[in-house]
Amino acid sequence: MTDLRAYVPNVLSGFRIVVFPLLLYWAHHKMEKPFITAMFFVLLSDVLDGYLARKWRIESYFGAKIDSYGDLLTMIAGLYGVYTMRWELIQPYVFWVWIFLISYALFYVLAFVRYRTIPSFHLYSWKTVAVLFALYFFILFLYGIEPVSFVTVVIAGILANIEEIILVFILPKPRHNCKSLYHVLREGISPVPPLD
Repeated sequence: MTDLRAYVPNVLSGFRIVVFPLLLYWAHHKMEKPFITAMFFVLLSDVLDGYLARKWRIESYFGAKIDSYGDLLTMIAGLYGVYTMRWELIQPYVFWVWIFLISYALFYVLAFVRYRTIPSFHLYSWKTVAVLFALYFFILFLYGIEPVSFVTVVIAGILANIEEIILVFILPKPRHNCKSLYHVLREGISPVPPLD
């Protein structure tokens, strides 16, 4: 009998992709309650899929890819929701937001040009930033903005983007689950075989 657990992480990642159009719809029409509720479950699924895959030792190339696409779409939906419903709060800090967006987009453009695909680096830095972004997303919607902490979180995101961009330049082929630039340099630049 097939172990159904093997499908759970990918279903959770797929959920983020499937719900993406709804998030855009709710954000566009400024339907705050369903948008925030859905984002809670989307972000929860993002935590659970990787955790369960590692816990059950069922990490795979396909799982890493679908997780990366889910992360990208979640980021787009979250940013669009902030733009449509909380723009007046972040507008004074738009300089830092633009630097983050440009570096974020630059990574994907450079990666696609170099690899013809979106790599699944899954760096510790971005995992940390994802948690900070998720927490601040709900703080922003529920309580408002605190300037110093907001800019600090955005700068952390910029640094994480820079780390990913550096990896694109130094890795001839994409790796999965790199952990960090330090780990890549320690292990060597030659690409490791992808997960099955």
